Amino acid sequence: MTSHAAVLGRTESRLLAATVALVLAGAAGSAHAQASADVNSTGGIEEVVAAEADIDDWAVVNAMGDGDVGRALRETALRFDRGDSPHQLVGQIRWWVSQQLAKGAPERVKAAVDALLRTDLALKSSGDSQMLVERLVVELTGRPVPRPQWGPGRR
Repeated sequence: MTSHAAVLGRTESRLLAATVALVLAGAAGSAHAQASADVNSTGGIEEVVAAEADIDDWAVVNAMGDGDVGRALRETALRFDRGDSPHQLVGQIRWWVSQQLAKGAPERVKAAVDALLRTDLALKSSGDSQMLVERLVVELTGRPVPRPQWGPGRR
């Protein structure tokens, strides 16, 4: 028997829990049911959805390109909180290395590829995937990389 929580993503699970809590609170009319709800109004549910919608999929690599390690780590944490795959993040960082870093700071590419390969191997072997990706982000975020006037994730 499969657990619904295992099938649903974190956002979907939170929305489902909030909806169930609201239904129970309304049906039972009890203070206990309302108190147990993480989100106790339609506006609260909309806030959860809005928070998820505000995550920029390109924010990690944009922050890396800007040389802003703090922002890059915050955005990495948001992506993990959202349930993104560490392999997806590493793939996006690999794209950034081959497309952006290679054009803006080619002298940094060899070390970046070595770091990507080490991280990929470690992710496939063992270890805390979030810590491994965060270490990669810190290692690859250096001085700002000149950025094009166009490209994905740029506003």
